[in-house]
Amino acid sequence: MKSKSVVLLLILITFLLDLVRYAVGHNLNIHEGRATRITYTRDFLLNLRSSPTRPHVNDTSLLPPDCVKSENSKARKRGRKGGIRERIKRQPYRQPLPSVMLGNVQSLRNKVDELRACSQYLSDYRQSCLICLTESWLTEADPDSSIDLEGFTLVRMDRNQNSGKKRGGADTQAAATLLHELVSQAETEAPDAANFIMGDFNLCSLKEHLPTYQQYVTCSTRDNACLDLCYGNIQDAFYSKALPGLGNSDHNMIKLTPAYVPRLRREKVKKLEVKCWTATATDALQDCFASMDWDVVTNGTDNVNDAAFAIAGYIQFCEDLTIPKKTIKMFPNNKPWVTPELKHLLNQKKCLFKSGVAKQRGHSVFIASTSFLGVLFNLHPPANQNRVFTQTTV
Repeated sequence: MKSKSVVLLLILITFLLDLVRYAVGHNLNIHEGRATRITYTRDFLLNLRSSPTRPHVNDTSLLPPDCVKSENSKARKRGRKGGIRERIKRQPYRQPLPSVMLGNVQSLRNKVDELRACSQYLSDYRQSCLICLTESWLTEADPDSSIDLEGFTLVRMDRNQNSGKKRGGADTQAAATLLHELVSQAETEAPDAANFIMGDFNLCSLKEHLPTYQQYVTCSTRDNACLDLCYGNIQDAFYSKALPGLGNSDHNMIKLTPAYVPRLRREKVKKLEVKCWTATATDALQDCFASMDWDVVTNGTDNVNDAAFAIAGYIQFCEDLTIPKKTIKMFPNNKPWVTPELKHLLNQKKCLFKSGVAKQRGHSVFIASTSFLGVLFNLHPPANQNRVFTQTTV
């Protein structure tokens, strides 16, 4: 019995010694096509306790080359969250268009606390640039402080005595005609601006009055019906997603996520060669014309068209010879009326702004409306990314 115990003890000691040797550093490493051993002495391991010989955290000199990450290597993207909605969630304030939260609340007074909680803790509300609510049923007796949202600016459009109604309902044809007039006026003032009309339209349609405007809401807003709509003059500008309504409202909240790609990203930058008409180059061109014997150019032809073609060709030759050229980049959103002088003034304005002479930070906008069928937003390009909360009663 004792002999068996001794044998087992020897086997255990042998196993422990092999384990210690492996822990000390007898690990195989494939380097330069052959197997090599990395061995650490006992003194080296004991000296690691002292701070002077302790290696730095980023020191990779003791690691095998295959384990060291190259400086030029890039982190590999993992996961499948690469869609436009996920990108917008990661960068909520860098969209080309504002994100919109639209809904019919059917009285806002008893839903203010829930709305404040949603705008503070829910990302869909917190990251929205516009929050547009219809049927707020607010009056002049409701102070702004009772419905204010932190981080938003309140804009109210309550019903009054001239509205003709206190709650619900509207003359759809008259409302559509009024919206058409407002849109025409906005397009006249700013032809390149982005215009959006949103609200609870019920049975009203703008297809006849605004045939070039697209309707973005494709999900149900109340039961199986689509009543809360958003029209705009940009094709495929938003994705729509239905969210739970506020309080006991029977209308869903609609989140409009921007899907529009601006023209600057759709088209490539063009490179053009332009001539620099400096004073020195102009004087050189005039000297070239003054020293030229024009009879030599027109000799040998009696046709006026041939003579004009020869003179024009020589003028072009002189321009190419004396006028210097430079290569410029033409971006898709460049306007022909933006001259170099205007660009210089704009650059001066930016320099003054950065130096602290004129500082003005963007803010959010909170709009509460109870008197119109829809709310018209006119966004002049380039527009600042401002968050908007709108309320309208229909």
